[in-house]
Amino acid sequence: MRVLSFFILSVITFFVIGGDVYENLRDLVDSNGLQVVEHEVTTMDGYICTVHQLINPKSPATKGPILLQHGVADSADTWVMDKREKSLGYILVDEGYQVYLGNSRGNKYCKKHKTLSTSDHRFWEFTWDAMAKYDQPAFIDFILGATGSSSLVYIGHSQGTTQMFAALVSNPELSKKISLFIALAPVVYIGNTSSDLLKSAAKLEVDKIVTFFGVDEFVPSTKTMRWLMPKVCDSVLTRWICESAISVLAGYNPDELEKSQLSVITRHFPSGTSAENMAHWAQMLRGTRGQRTDFTYFNFGEKENLQKYGQKTPPTYDVRLFPMNEVKLVLFSGGYDGLATRPDVERLIRDLPSPPVADHYIKSYDHGSFVWGKNARRDVYEPILNYINIHQIKSVSSLNAKLTGEPVSRSFYLVLVLTCGITLFIALILSVFLVSKYRKQKRNNEDYLSVPSPNKNMNEFERDEDVKSYHSSPV
Repeated sequence: MRVLSFFILSVITFFVIGGDVYENLRDLVDSNGLQVVEHEVTTMDGYICTVHQLINPKSPATKGPILLQHGVADSADTWVMDKREKSLGYILVDEGYQVYLGNSRGNKYCKKHKTLSTSDHRFWEFTWDAMAKYDQPAFIDFILGATGSSSLVYIGHSQGTTQMFAALVSNPELSKKISLFIALAPVVYIGNTSSDLLKSAAKLEVDKIVTFFGVDEFVPSTKTMRWLMPKVCDSVLTRWICESAISVLAGYNPDELEKSQLSVITRHFPSGTSAENMAHWAQMLRGTRGQRTDFTYFNFGEKENLQKYGQKTPPTYDVRLFPMNEVKLVLFSGGYDGLATRPDVERLIRDLPSPPVADHYIKSYDHGSFVWGKNARRDVYEPILNYINIHQIKSVSSLNAKLTGEPVSRSFYLVLVLTCGITLFIALILSVFLVSKYRKQKRNNEDYLSVPSPNKNMNEFERDEDVKSYHSSPV
């Protein structure tokens, strides 16, 4: 039934008349008293994507840059869909950070190319491989150039974490530009997924179907969705369709979502991606389920693999190469998450070169709770602010302390207090010794001056002559 619900909504979005009309992110931001600047960033392979910059006109940003990257078939809207005090994008702006929202190629804000149109099949020949190789580096370089910073904080959700894990293990230079990576619902391994959509796609060999029929776009955002979804999701009778559509993709816990937000979410999500991108996910699940090699590049088939990779099978993104010394890593995962399941997240942790700074597990959270949840500020965003603040303090500290994800430890304070105490004690002892020595010398001088002179008159004469001699000497 859940698969059927998602299929119904997908069919509606595929077969629309009149073209695409999108809900504007600017409207969401303006309604919350903030402003947005749209920057068009061109990738090395010619895609032109919008990066949104959030601005508080009443309080200019004074802190470092942060890049927020959405998940699969989503958009920058996901960070600003709720109220100002509940959406991570707004919260970070109000804390004084320079906030940028990335958009992956193929969604409603990234459907331009230097030479290709969206009606050209070649436009849609990409997966998250290209997002990791081209999109993320382009966004990061643009932001660092615009802000004059040497590094930024990266916060990704779902496929936004996939792209960054792939980028960091395949492009070592990128690690110099990211100081902190916060992964919300991290998706690297999917061997234990409960996603009905992915399991069905893998069983039906969607990657082969996409290639055979030449399917381009997957679940685009359309004007039909904008009109239909609020009506369907607000109705008690048909709300189950929206809930099922979300659940079939990545799991769902209704207790963690305000019912009023459901119509807002489905008006903005899904926002589109390439069919080939979804085929990549199906390949990962079907081809190497439960094995280390399921975090792999796209499989083009033996012949094309040889041309592109120099081998018959697609190469692997080796998580063991993650630059833990350069990039601090914080993970958040949920018990109701059907895409980033806990066993797969634990496997990711085991494969990392060393443990992450922190690993937060929230049992009641589903895949979307980290960006849409009614308690996300308390459970996720407040801890995120703490990690960012700690990181910034540590980055300028002369002590060069390591980021631990917690306030400075008690042992640090104990050593500091003991050091100060010992220093003060030594200073006190030296002071007492010097004062005692001074007083003793002063008493000796006084005793010497008080001894009667054997020839008082002669001494007085000599002192008078000394005085005369002193005053009569040339200046």
